[in-house]
Amino acid sequence: MGEFAKAEINLFKAVEIYSSTGEQEKVVSALSDLGNISLAQGKTVEAGKYILKAFSITRQYKLGEEEVLYGALGDVHFSQGDFKQAASDYTKALDLSRESQDQGGVEIYSSNLARVKTEQQEYSEAAKLFRDSADVFLYWG
Repeated sequence: MGEFAKAEINLFKAVEIYSSTGEQEKVVSALSDLGNISLAQGKTVEAGKYILKAFSITRQYKLGEEEVLYGALGDVHFSQGDFKQAASDYTKALDLSRESQDQGGVEIYSSNLARVKTEQQEYSEAAKLFRDSADVFLYWG
């Protein structure tokens, strides 16, 4: 059994246990990890399902994890070649990062959105976003 399979088994168990104990933040974290593992294996549809399930719980319980989940959805859509939706997802993640003054998020989502803009051949916008990302990195390190 490979490492991904072992991790998936443990995360499924975690979802089950945390669901039964009402620890919704941990359920969301485990579902997000399942999404990331699926994405790493190229299972983009499966990854999207896990992230959307995590979104549903986040919204139901008002957990405030939307920034990271929008970023994860952006990763899924980018991997699927759906650059329009990836741009929307990364823009939402970036806006939430700016609202919460999460400089790490601003750096990451500016860079991710820049990659999308490059794919969409919007090079001047991509360059601006890459500069924004670099500026945050250089300032906050």
